Amino acid sequence: MKILKNFLYSSGNQILIMLIPIVTAPYITRTLGTTAVGINAFTSSIISYFLLMAALGTGAFGSREVAYVQNDKIARSKIFWEINFVQAVTTLVSLIIFVTFNLFYGQYTFFFYLQGINVFAVLFDVSWYFSGRENFKLIMVRNITVRITFALMIFMFIKSPRDLPLYILLYALSNLIGNISLWPYLRLEICKPKFKKLRFWRNLKPSLAFFTVSALAQVYQILNKTLIGFFASTTAVGFFSLSDQIIRPFLWLVQALSIVMVPHIAKKFASGDNKGVKSSILRSFNIGSGLSIAFSFGLAAISINFAPFFFGNKFEKVGMIMFIESSIIIFSYFGSVFVGQYLLSVNRMREAMISFGIGAITSIILGIPLTIAWGVTGGTIATVIAELVVALVSSYFVRKDIDLFTAFLGLIKYIFAGLVMFIIVFWMNNQFEMTIVQLLLQILVGALVYVMVNALLKTQLWQLSADIFSKSIRHKQKTK
Repeated sequence: MKILKNFLYSSGNQILIMLIPIVTAPYITRTLGTTAVGINAFTSSIISYFLLMAALGTGAFGSREVAYVQNDKIARSKIFWEINFVQAVTTLVSLIIFVTFNLFYGQYTFFFYLQGINVFAVLFDVSWYFSGRENFKLIMVRNITVRITFALMIFMFIKSPRDLPLYILLYALSNLIGNISLWPYLRLEICKPKFKKLRFWRNLKPSLAFFTVSALAQVYQILNKTLIGFFASTTAVGFFSLSDQIIRPFLWLVQALSIVMVPHIAKKFASGDNKGVKSSILRSFNIGSGLSIAFSFGLAAISINFAPFFFGNKFEKVGMIMFIESSIIIFSYFGSVFVGQYLLSVNRMREAMISFGIGAITSIILGIPLTIAWGVTGGTIATVIAELVVALVSSYFVRKDIDLFTAFLGLIKYIFAGLVMFIIVFWMNNQFEMTIVQLLLQILVGALVYVMVNALLKTQLWQLSADIFSKSIRHKQKTK
């Protein structure tokens, strides 16, 4: 029940992250225009490298370490202060390198400095601690407050392309204030540090290992925007970024399950429950895959006519990018299960590095020629292939630990349900003129078709949903 509750909190958080860009994107694209949207996307992609350097893997590593000792206040306090010190040092180093880069690069200097506030915000990020403590409710409440406030300020203050600096500043400040807002809650969670007993640098090596994994994992997600900016145009980066704003949140929603499962699996591993670890992985893989297939096929079905309707006719090209990119929801989730949930939780860092490393190399080798040849479309194809490669390589590493035949056999029913849904919704999307009513109708029909086919085939996702529904009904009857 705790896992379910945490998943609901985490998924609620991801739904919020998903809704804010969806609500604000039509306004932003029409208010800022293609050039400003592209500049924001390009500078943001460059800043992502410095964000990686600042965090240095302390988030994922810290969450796991806190999960190992989450019931021991003294031990987790020691871990918190040690990791927080390393995070402070790496953030300051990253800021120094960032300022040096900005002095020499010479283009978009002012925008880069505004984006740099996001790097400074990493200094105060302690969400990893509460994730390790499985306190996802607090993280969700923080994000709700910050994101909604940010959205309201966009509609209040962003009125023309000249407001791009203000838009970047508002976003950066929302991250900074959001991170600072969690610090008061630490007062009851951790003890005051005894500096003589702290071993700050003992966490540097494992943090570097997690940094390597995190960096490699995000290189092919960030690099494509950079390559598109260099070999195509900043406007093309804007097109890809808008597609990303729609596609990625659905992936994050599915990966909310991974976020919840990592501390749970790490705790089982620390207690020696290897059978429980593998059972949890298989169940998570099946349920998450059912959701990812639904989102992937559904988004692909509506993408072509959705983009010009939603973003404006100038952004028609975003539709084809969305169609191609939607498949990463499936492939990336596979990688998040095999690498994020399993390999990292059981401390098999080498295999995790190799998985993401091969994906990053694939992204570079394919990204440059495909982007030069086909622009933003080629860059998108390279990203999808890189995600697929990570899924294949990581599945190879876990083949002796997890029954992959059973895992992938369970996906056949979901794929069939997804295809039926795709055919019906894609036909509707091409047959009727896109309006808000038609869009909602297509989403409703797609959801109903997918649910009905899942019910007929009695998938695990359907059975779990039915169990949760029946338990909630019984609970309500008992409380009456």
